[in-house]
Amino acid sequence: MLSDCQQALKYNPRYAKAYFRKARLLEMKKDYEGSLVYIWLHKTVVSDCIRSDVLSRRISEDT
Repeated sequence: MLSDCQQALKYNPRYAKAYFRKARLLEMKKDYEGSLVYIWLHKTVVSDCIRSDVLSRRISEDT
């Protein structure tokens, strides 16, 4: 399962769900430090996507 997440991230580094799933899998393996890294990455990707959506809406409203 970890390799599936890694493969998904290789093809799409913005795939937030893969970061979250990898964090959960690492947590189950008691790799808490690794899990925290992937939770942080998940949060960063989701935050970037939200900012992109907001910017896109503002641009489309202005045009």
